[in-house]
Formats: sequence, C-alpha cells, structure tokens
Amino acid sequence: MDVDDRYCLASATVTVTTAPAWHLDAAPDEFAAIETAVTAALEGSCTVLATLVVQTVQEPDPVVCGWPSEHGWLHGMKPAAVQAAVRPCVSSSASLARAYPAPFLPDPSVTG
Repeated sequence: MDVDDRYCLASATVTVTTAPAWHLDAAPDEFAAIETAVTAALEGSCTVLATLVVQTVQEPDPVVCGWPSEHGWLHGMKPAAVQAAVRPCVSSSASLARAYPAPFLPDPSVTG
C-alpha cells in the first residue's frame, strides 16, 4: 500500500532448478515487476505496507511463507499469519497451502 492508500500487487511465476547448477528462471517482465515492488517496499518513502509472499505450486501440498517489510528490511512472518493471508475463498478449488516459518534473511546493512 502506498502513501495515497492505493494497493498494488505484483506476481511472477519462477522456476528454480538445482541441477546441474542453481538457476532461477522467470519471464523478464514478471521478474522486473517483483524487483520494482520489493525495491519500493524496502526504500520506504512511498510505501507504507508491503509483504513478500512465496508459494510453491507443488501438488498436492503447496507450501507458503512470507516476509513483511519493516524498517527497510524483510522479517519472517509466523505461519499462522501467512496461513490466514493466503487462505483461498470458500468457493475456490485451489489447494490450501501449508504455511511454514519464513527463513531468516540477514540485513546486508547490518551484516556487511
């Protein structure tokens, strides 16, 4: 949410492979939208509320975690908060993702 109370949603489909080497693949436009949204959230002058949510599409048990932006960095959400945020509508046939604690992301301005 920006300082004018407007909401913006950015999403991307990303494929991660680990063999033979770690590789991240996404459509350039989708990846640029995510990069722009995360940059705006961390910079903070025009964004008042931002959360990064990552969910797998693996079936039958997708998993999800999230990080809200606070004080210029991303801090892991508790599983219950993520679960409540991503619960599908009652009429949806989407799988209910299992929330897990978001991995700790060290702040590079603190860790050097």
